[in-house]
Amino acid sequence: TFSGEVRNQGNTNASVTILITLYKYDGTVLGGVTGAPTIKTIPPGERSPFSLTTKDVNLTLYQTYSSRATTTQ
Repeated sequence: TFSGEVRNQGNTNASVTILITLYKYDGTVLGGVTGAPTIKTIPPGERSPFSLTTKDVNLTLYQTYSSRATTTQ
């Protein structure tokens, strides 16, 4: 499970999608998970927690991960 918080730094409400990508020791992609934060539409300046759980990924093989949040307004 990957947990965190996203913040809307814009001036309008934003719908957010979060992507977590897992990488093996050699840099190849092992898998990933996408999802939304608890608050679906985040007002300007506000924050929302998120918690994403990977499925069907052997976590013993992952070395590092990247996270990315994208928005639609």
